[in-house]
Amino acid sequence: MGHNKRKYSLMVVDDEAMVRRFVRYVVNKHLPELEIIGEAANGVEAVQKALEYKPDIFLTDIRMPKMDGLDAARRVIEVLPHTQVVFLTAYEEFDYAKEALNLKAEEYLVKPIRPQNLIEVLQRCISKVQQQGLYATMLVTINSLFAESQGYLRAHFAEELLQGNIDSKRQYFRMASLAGYETIPDLIAVVEIDDDIGDGNPLSCVAEIKTIIEDQQLSNDEKLFVYHQKPGTFVCFLKIRASSEEAAVAMAKMWASKIQTHIKAKTGMSVTIGIGSWVQELTSVPMSY
Repeated sequence: MGHNKRKYSLMVVDDEAMVRRFVRYVVNKHLPELEIIGEAANGVEAVQKALEYKPDIFLTDIRMPKMDGLDAARRVIEVLPHTQVVFLTAYEEFDYAKEALNLKAEEYLVKPIRPQNLIEVLQRCISKVQQQGLYATMLVTINSLFAESQGYLRAHFAEELLQGNIDSKRQYFRMASLAGYETIPDLIAVVEIDDDIGDGNPLSCVAEIKTIIEDQQLSNDEKLFVYHQKPGTFVCFLKIRASSEEAAVAMAKMWASKIQTHIKAKTGMSVTIGIGSWVQELTSVPMSY
């Protein structure tokens, strides 16, 4: 049983009904993969219908009442940048149109239109639309794979740092950027859920606790890195702008108290938060932990 191939959509814009009928005849007879989803007899109507129907290909005459094809195409492209535009132009307008628009072969047809020329131009447009679709699909796949790997990259970065296996700033920032973190922490804090994760405390509560911790930023310009190390345990990298270790620890304790209050209020669960020592350099991160 074969798969249904995608139909590509075409909108035809010309104030001459005979031209619109001719295009429809050629498309129906020679391009089964293409479907005419709308017609218009002037530029204003063309823009309205194109924005509603969102055609893959917008074929328009240049000279039309109310709004010419150039303005209509510009307005359509502003909203639908991936739509392929083909201009129809009379022979006496051809040089002007080609020069003014710097048109490529697939972007214009000179009247009177020959069926073979119309078929070739529309086929080139379909190929472009197909390429755009393949690129978009590839981009979605890449983003999906990156999102899936993000959790592993974050865990690997955090564990390597906590175990003292990152000893140069170059290595640190390369791994940190992949994990979505761009700074060196001043303190390490560990948040542990006191309640058992099980009956009455579903995993959704654990996810909510992680969100609460991430939302409780220490400052507007620094990112908080939260690593869910094991069930019920979160390791937090804190960046604190303070003049001394005492001031930094005091700010961290205030931050911890707010988190405990928010978690209790929103989930009914209690947490214990341990705050480590001041991080002087990368190699002292494990000691803070």
